[in-house]
Amino acid sequence: MRRQCQSGIGQLKEGAHKRRKNKLDSRTCPEEPGGETSWRTMDESTYLQQTSDKCHPVLLSPSLKMETEVSPDSGAEVQSDEQEEGGHCLSPKSLASYSSNTSLASISPVPSGIDLKSLLDDSFPHSPNASFCQEINEHAESSSKPPRRAIDILIGGERFALNQHGQSYTDTSRQSISRTYAEKGEVPFATSDTTIHILRDELAKHYIDNMQLITPLPWNSKFTVDVRDVSLHYELLQEGKRPGDMHRVRLKRFEDVFESKGLPGPKRIFFQCIPGVRKATLLNKVPVEWGRGRWMFLVERFQLLFRINLQDVTPEDTLWNILARQFPQPLTAASVDSVRTFLQDEETQWSTLFLIDGYDERADINGDIRKLIQGRLFPDSCVIVFARPFHYPDLMQWMDTRVEISGFSIRSAYRLLHNYFPDNPHKAAGLIAALKQYENVTAVDVKRTSLHIWLLCVLWDDNPKKAFPETMTRLYSEFLSCVIRHHKELTREDFDIEAVLYEVGKIAMDGLMGKKASINLSDLKPLQDGVNLLLELGILQTGSKSLGIMSPSSLLFSHTTMQEFVAGRYLATQVQQNQGSHEHLPFNTVKDGLALENVILFACGTIATAGKVILSHLAKIYADELQEHEEAYYNEQLPTAEFEEFRSFIVLCLRCLYESPIRKELCQSFMLDFLSRRVRLDWMGVPSQESVVLQCFLCLTATEGSKSAVTDLTLSFHDYSLKKTEYLFNILHYVPHLKNLTVHLGSCLEKECEDLSLLDQPLGSLRQLSSVQITGDGRQFTGLSFAFLKPSESLTSITMQDVQLGDRLARIAANFKYLPCLTTLRLQDCGLSGEDVTAMSPYLYHVPLEELDVSFNELGNELSYLVANLVNLPSLRILRLCDVSPTFSTIEAIGKALRHMENLEELYLAQNEVDAWNYRGCWEDLVQNICHLQKLRVVDISRCLIGSHNIALLIKSLIHTVVQVINIAYNEATNETMEAIEENLVQLQYLHSLNVSGNEISFHGIYYFGKALHQARNLTNLNVSYNELADVAVADLASRLHQVAGTLRILDISSNPITEEGLKNFASSMEPMLALRQLNMSGAGWQTFQLSNEAAMVLAQLLSRLPSLERLELKWITMQPEGFQAVVRAAMKHRKLQELWYCREKVPRGTEALVVEAKKLLHFEDAD
Repeated sequence: MRRQCQSGIGQLKEGAHKRRKNKLDSRTCPEEPGGETSWRTMDESTYLQQTSDKCHPVLLSPSLKMETEVSPDSGAEVQSDEQEEGGHCLSPKSLASYSSNTSLASISPVPSGIDLKSLLDDSFPHSPNASFCQEINEHAESSSKPPRRAIDILIGGERFALNQHGQSYTDTSRQSISRTYAEKGEVPFATSDTTIHILRDELAKHYIDNMQLITPLPWNSKFTVDVRDVSLHYELLQEGKRPGDMHRVRLKRFEDVFESKGLPGPKRIFFQCIPGVRKATLLNKVPVEWGRGRWMFLVERFQLLFRINLQDVTPEDTLWNILARQFPQPLTAASVDSVRTFLQDEETQWSTLFLIDGYDERADINGDIRKLIQGRLFPDSCVIVFARPFHYPDLMQWMDTRVEISGFSIRSAYRLLHNYFPDNPHKAAGLIAALKQYENVTAVDVKRTSLHIWLLCVLWDDNPKKAFPETMTRLYSEFLSCVIRHHKELTREDFDIEAVLYEVGKIAMDGLMGKKASINLSDLKPLQDGVNLLLELGILQTGSKSLGIMSPSSLLFSHTTMQEFVAGRYLATQVQQNQGSHEHLPFNTVKDGLALENVILFACGTIATAGKVILSHLAKIYADELQEHEEAYYNEQLPTAEFEEFRSFIVLCLRCLYESPIRKELCQSFMLDFLSRRVRLDWMGVPSQESVVLQCFLCLTATEGSKSAVTDLTLSFHDYSLKKTEYLFNILHYVPHLKNLTVHLGSCLEKECEDLSLLDQPLGSLRQLSSVQITGDGRQFTGLSFAFLKPSESLTSITMQDVQLGDRLARIAANFKYLPCLTTLRLQDCGLSGEDVTAMSPYLYHVPLEELDVSFNELGNELSYLVANLVNLPSLRILRLCDVSPTFSTIEAIGKALRHMENLEELYLAQNEVDAWNYRGCWEDLVQNICHLQKLRVVDISRCLIGSHNIALLIKSLIHTVVQVINIAYNEATNETMEAIEENLVQLQYLHSLNVSGNEISFHGIYYFGKALHQARNLTNLNVSYNELADVAVADLASRLHQVAGTLRILDISSNPITEEGLKNFASSMEPMLALRQLNMSGAGWQTFQLSNEAAMVLAQLLSRLPSLERLELKWITMQPEGFQAVVRAAMKHRKLQELWYCREKVPRGTEALVVEAKKLLHFEDAD
């Protein structure tokens, strides 16, 4: 049991500040207005329609009509998709060769040995089997002609369709627009201005008219998708305690994004979208559902909704001009004034939602849009920015919430496949079966990315017997070859497509480098025929189908990923023409490489020599920028933004290797040696691109021998649902030369997967394993027999944390006799009892143990037996016995054992309060016996309440050691303790860190300590917080700190009874501290005081005398606006200051713009 102690003495929670009075009560999806029912004709293929909670999903045929009342993701429970995904692992043979593609002839159109009925039932697990199969059979029998191939429809798209048929397609299946909630006056409005009501209705009708039906395939204008039928997955990303511990919370509904402790919730939201996930679908779906009133939270929360596409914004545009273009009719002067008043009023501004798209192409945009994103314009409104993940480090300083569109559910992906083949369900079933059998990048991406679904449908429709493309480059290349071949067959025209793609690729690359998505037609004038061809093939698109090449309008790529594919082909050709020179590569930093991630991947997969050059260049970038941070990354000590950037770059290198046609050759050249030393995998819940490419890399390195083998592997599985543990552990078969293994189980395993017996066998096969670390979430994992603890001369460290071992500890200890090199044993918070450690004690003499940690276990009186056996361990250097629920006799036993532990260097006994009437008496012998530990460097006896007398005895004992770190916090120490430190400080010549926080030290104690401060020549860390230091005491301390000005790095005087005058005198009395990096001057949580402008100015001037300061804490202090601005401005001018901590509730009114401007510097903590 891990016990948490209070952070301070006498802290009282302050009253919570009231939020806005208006609360959102309704969360139910209402019926249609007026009791009317809206009917919709289903002209697409069969699919599931999720109805209300009391109704079962009903499978509909194309001829049926159904009542649509609930949106697919308006409130339905999230279904787990992992149960539909197999846990297949790739064999080393298939992964080592690029051309090892298995033909799918045996499973096309219906796999051999698979019943169509059962296969389709598996695709739709909840569908009524009989009616669906009967419908398929009736449809097949009624077809007198073979269905038209979708590839022919593809070629008939855009201008080619117009030339052949002479008429454009008109959508006749669209339903009439039903009356919205706003039309009937049933929506609660934040304003009584009727003009706003009218404008809202106009916006709603405009969105429904223009955004409800989308055309996902630019080459097939007849294929449309209703955005209401698309269900996306959203995951809220929250940073954990460690940089790599990113918590992903699956949201049941889109409106859950706006949930918060207080209204109105997050104001700036970053929606990160993986390439090809069709963020345009969500950008259309949100306005449509808002306009139709189907998402009631959105309807009640926001009275106005604006969708802004940055590609349509010019540098001269003001926000008013941009918003005016949103309305279908020009606004009158009165309407403009109404909107302006609505947005400028703080009481109504919060009910406005802005959706901003196009940030990937216009990340450098300035003006009103930049102010809106940063919160300097309409700070109370809600803004959602849609962009790719690599933009987050630049946007994180402005964003309150981070959400990821993780793609479609597996069920939705399969539904889209059936929609693409409306006349041939057998072909759709065959493709579904193929996707379930393969776990390569293409198969994984198709299940998550709609664009890849459509590309694969084209290839499957053309030739289902062809080998399955296993890389993203091959998927796009085969798609391009397919459509070009069919174009030639139908038109009998022959073009030099390579020349056209090369020129267009150059323009595409220039556009990506300049963050532009559109193409100026003047650049394409010499390529008129080629551009027409690309328009017909769907690679380029335009808003008008009759657009001439000399029209003043611009062209767009059908998708940003298609632009990156064309640019990647151009880059590969350029590298080949330059004979492998690195000089012309468009990326030279980590950030540039991540911004052009897809371009680099396509270039590596297009030409083998180009991939070799690019990987060599990536290795050089790694050596220049990341290699010095390698240890911090794998030890999870980097800040979150830098950690994600490091991890993304590693994944980019692995994906480049996977895309390359010469994978094995690249591994043999040891070009990626920086990857083979250590590997980290953050599990994505289901097979992902990262997991697939990592398996490929591990397979390749395993076949090349020990020189390129992976030796360090970290598997992190935080907050993901993992139902197939064999997939988790089978990856260990690819690392036969592994030496260090770290597994963070977190809360990923389902209840039924607590059996970890599958971990024994792969661990047992790792003959060179030297370190094993397994952390859990405090559950009783069963089945782990520790059979991997076989006779081994290499295993040196075993760490178990939050893994409930219980009585299985004796089973572990019985294997100690086979581990002659075991030096480290950590069993933190493992649910151990005194009997468990007693059973382990006799086996300890078998191993040369140097570190033992059994902290945070309720060991009680039986701990005495373990301590008695520790004297037989002459090599023991580190002993951790924190929070072990000791008794009086236990402390006495520890004291006696210390006399014989002459080699002990670190002793941790924190949080051990003895429950006895004379509890302080048992500590006297222990602290006096510490004098026998002549090699002792660290002693931590904090939070034990041993009293001032025992602390004084401890200080006198420590003069016989080489102690560097002393932690005696929260022990009821008084001024007597400081007098003892003052008397013996000259003999504590190695002292680096002193923590006396949470005691009863006052002016006299700090006065005696200050007199001897000049003797602490090596002091770097001083913590005197949570004591009784008043104004005079801290001023006296400040006047003496110049004696350690060259060494002191961390100073904490927070939570003392200091007033405004005391803090002012402290700041004015402190002389320049050249080495100080962290300073905490926070007030006391139970006694917040007001800092005048004069005192704030003095504090601001202090920063200039602290040139090395990196972190400043001023929590629980209230300032006036002028003083607050002076401190923040001084902090912003400081060269090295990175963090300024303050209480969010204490920010003075009128400084909101400054807070936004300094958002990267300011860090807030709640006052309670």
